[in-house]
Amino acid sequence: MDVSQFLTHEHVAFSVIPHRRTETTQHLAEEVHVSGDHVAKSVLLRTPPNFSLAVLPASFRIAYADYERRERPQVLDLATHE
Repeated sequence: MDVSQFLTHEHVAFSVIPHRRTETTQHLAEEVHVSGDHVAKSVLLRTPPNFSLAVLPASFRIAYADYERRERPQVLDLATHE
């Protein structure tokens, strides 16, 4: 299941905007002339022993320390190619 299929399954309204590849989703927002609050980015997280996919606005950042302290007593980190 890809991100658009997941959002559709969860009844999240969205639209796909064709764009050229950019280094960051914040740059993508600038490229398509919209606020970073209106561009979604997906972040693959390592939540041992599994992985989690977070979909959030481009302007948001993940506060790892807050997540670990409030939500889970485990390590949260960006997944790598390994």
